[in-house]
Amino acid sequence: MSSRQVTRDLATSQPNYEWVKASGFGGLSNVFNKNGAPISNVKKDAGILMDDTEKNVGREGVDWVCDTKAGGDDQRPIKSSDIVLSSFNQLAGRESCDMSPVTVTDTSPLHVSHWNSPEDARKWFIDVVGDVEVYTTPSKKPINTKIGTGLMPKIEETFSDVSDKMDRIVTSSQPPTLNDLREVSFTDVLVSRAMIESLRRDPQGRMLAQRLSLDIALQREMMRALTMRRMLMSGKDIEVVSALEPSQKMVDNAIERLSKEIRVVREEIEIRRELLSSTAPFVLQRDHNRQSTVINEIDKITIEQLGD
Repeated sequence: MSSRQVTRDLATSQPNYEWVKASGFGGLSNVFNKNGAPISNVKKDAGILMDDTEKNVGREGVDWVCDTKAGGDDQRPIKSSDIVLSSFNQLAGRESCDMSPVTVTDTSPLHVSHWNSPEDARKWFIDVVGDVEVYTTPSKKPINTKIGTGLMPKIEETFSDVSDKMDRIVTSSQPPTLNDLREVSFTDVLVSRAMIESLRRDPQGRMLAQRLSLDIALQREMMRALTMRRMLMSGKDIEVVSALEPSQKMVDNAIERLSKEIRVVREEIEIRRELLSSTAPFVLQRDHNRQSTVINEIDKITIEQLGD
């Protein structure tokens, strides 16, 4: 009994203990009936069965998304990013592990407008939040952790893409197409042809276009982060996830990490707004003031000529 207690104490100190515990003694259902007595065709006494079970604990893994087992011998690891993939499909009314791209329609849920496929959503999650891989089998390393780099690198990446497209439109002599405008717009920051014409007329147009591109990049990634957080919350209700306490904690940790990233970026946005006025109204106001000045000058000249 002392040896067993020592073994249990060592087991509880392992980082994957809760997962092993969840996987734990599931195999006993194959040798014990509902009353707790060994099934008649099992030719071992209860003590030996318990010894065998303790020896092989965790090797059978746990029930996981995609109707598979994970974490055990010859099984894939349990991943926090699996929950993102499954939640993406569940909210889109698709099979749990459908990896095909999604066709966006007017009735599509919000999250499919941010990511073209569940794999895109999972990759975004891993880049920003990171990923956790867990094995319950003793033959594998218990936990592998991939560290996410946060929201700012994503914002910088989006800013680079939008600013290149914006600069190409602003410096072009051709009227922007509707597709051009869509590529540099996002929800509250809608870039119109009038906006592009204002930037083209402004001597500082290219600089202002860069500021506008940053506004768009910030909004795009913040909306993705908020949408991902809602997806994770929905992921907690997936049957196999809700049935396991450690998977609930796994999702909660991911939500907390993402919430911290949102708070940090939000603080930066608020500071920017205190220091700078919103770029879009600023561009239009400059253009309006400039045209008003020109009109006033023309009126002044006209009046002087009439006077003469």
